[in-house]
Amino acid sequence: MLAGFRWVDGHADVWALLAEGRGPAAVVRGLTASWADAGTTHVVGLEARGFAVGGPAAVVLGAGFVPVRKGLLPGRSLATTSAEDHRGVRHELHVQAVPGPGDPVLLVDDWAERGSQAEATAELVRRQGAELLGLALVVDELPDAVRAALLQEPAASVRRWGAGGSFFSGGCAGWPGGRRP
Repeated sequence: MLAGFRWVDGHADVWALLAEGRGPAAVVRGLTASWADAGTTHVVGLEARGFAVGGPAAVVLGAGFVPVRKGLLPGRSLATTSAEDHRGVRHELHVQAVPGPGDPVLLVDDWAERGSQAEATAELVRRQGAELLGLALVVDELPDAVRAALLQEPAASVRRWGAGGSFFSGGCAGWPGGRRP
């Protein structure tokens, strides 16, 4: 099933995985399984590949989809600036349809290495009083300290797609030496 997954120039090539016949459905099932009964009202997807997996995750969970852009959105929006990402770039993140107080929210993205954009997005969610359920990732390479900072709520958790012995368990455990090429 995961024959299409590969690392290209040090980056997770999730697009190839999504191009497989059963790939998209398998990825979305893996991302949403842990939150199927959590009462998620909104899925927040980070630009750009977070849109590709976040929208379908929202459909599966029966939730609304909220895109977070790395640029301006039309109309009124909330904004924050991320810490430096893996390339040393800071992004100004914008969101329009922010969930409200008490809304259970799931952040979804394809890959997190440093977590700077996820941390900034979590700040936007919390600023509105919404409850962060967790962060669902296809590839999780977050340092433990970032994971702990991201997930302040007791119910929150990071799920690695296929955690529990499958391909992405433990970040890059599927690769020799547990590291990506």
